[in-house]
Amino acid sequence: MISSLWLLLEFDQYTVPLSEDIPFISAEECRDCHEQITQEWEQSRHAQAWNNPLFQEGYIAEPDPVCIFCHAPHQAQYEEIQSNTSWYAALHPTTGSMYNIPKKNPEPAANEGITCATCHLHKGWIRSAQETPQAAHPTFADPILKSSEFCRDCHDFPIIERQNGDFFVSETPMQTTYQEWKSWSETGGEQTCQECHMPQGSHSMHGANNLQLLKASIDIELTRSEETVLFVVQSVGVGHNLPSGDLFRNITLEIKPQNDWVVLARWGRIFEELWDPSGLHKRLISDTSIKPNVPVHFNTNIPKDTPWRVQYHYGSKRDELRGFLPIDELVVTLSQGKAP
Repeated sequence: MISSLWLLLEFDQYTVPLSEDIPFISAEECRDCHEQITQEWEQSRHAQAWNNPLFQEGYIAEPDPVCIFCHAPHQAQYEEIQSNTSWYAALHPTTGSMYNIPKKNPEPAANEGITCATCHLHKGWIRSAQETPQAAHPTFADPILKSSEFCRDCHDFPIIERQNGDFFVSETPMQTTYQEWKSWSETGGEQTCQECHMPQGSHSMHGANNLQLLKASIDIELTRSEETVLFVVQSVGVGHNLPSGDLFRNITLEIKPQNDWVVLARWGRIFEELWDPSGLHKRLISDTSIKPNVPVHFNTNIPKDTPWRVQYHYGSKRDELRGFLPIDELVVTLSQGKAP
């Protein structure tokens, strides 16, 4: 039976909802006793895992049921979403019809995304990071909640492909954040995922959705040598690659020599789709993501005072061209200036 949350890396965790050992319980059931934590969670991407606009844009364009099992993993959530299959299909950018959109059923459970029960409930017991002898419900302490391994299976997983109507696990990783962190920790990195993303136990769990944190995670230095400007770009205080997570994310270095911005460099992962007799496969062909403690150098010949900027793209160029979302929800500027 499935349990990505119990570190039993089984195939089912990507192709079926969580078992009824981990039933959906609304975070509202927890609020009266855990008001501050609930408020923090509401600001997190865990709470918005299903309904945040970036994910919804991607799911409507590629309505793969595999996506549901991480973004709304409980059986009750899955059933809500499945009841709206025709609604999502009607919005598809190429095969949908805006003239015949059915009524959408409410998705109150799905709209809670990764909720309290997802991480803390198991067989009627509440799992806590520390002993809580005065708890109002059966509780057991589990130190794994404070380890990076607890985050692994939702943030480090392969692409799931199909052949003859069946799912199978490909050799191509879709997300590798845990492996990136592990490589960093093996070279001296000390923080766990929780120490960076849940300081003092905060359940806000800020990441790339927090622009202030994102801007602070990158440093750009420029030096001129005659006609050439050297850009040195490196991550700051990041224990994994930058960007990390969703396979479409990328960072661009751009200049504006005249009226339009021109991309000089792009850092991230590039995939391609390949057809062979067994079906359609997605394969990684390059990974230029910025590694921890590894500066990236880029030389270019540009005049003094040429405007430059570094931008973070939450989606692919195709996502930006679809026009589903305002461009400022897909692209943010991390740093900018003029060439020395």
